[in-house]
Amino acid sequence: MCKYRGFDIALISKSNVDFFGNVKLPTKELLIKGETIQKFELKLIPSLNITKINEKINELPKLLDNAIENKKDKERQVEQCKIELEKPFKYAEELEILTKRQTEIDQELNVDKYEDEIRAIDEEETQRSNTVYEAEV
Repeated sequence: MCKYRGFDIALISKSNVDFFGNVKLPTKELLIKGETIQKFELKLIPSLNITKINEKINELPKLLDNAIENKKDKERQVEQCKIELEKPFKYAEELEILTKRQTEIDQELNVDKYEDEIRAIDEEETQRSNTVYEAEV
């Protein structure tokens, strides 16, 4: 572990085993640690690794700006949702009227009575099926 441009740099060796258990050549990853961790696979040419480290460090401000903007956007969305939740339901009156009407129709049709009868018939059929099955076994 070392420091470069104020960041901790760590090297991690990883062994590669595929889904079938075949062992491949190990790879090395370079970790750039700050408040977050940036990583990339180490190349065989040292100058490419130094270039990659610099690129990763140079893109950190952009990543931070994106994260800040994303956070602000999410906060705006939360505020908009809070405003929408405080608004009254647009169709509340219509829903209440239709719900009452549905209750009246259900009472006129005795839906509850028929539902009870249907349940009773279903239970009888289930008992008959079980009896037939037990008799066959």
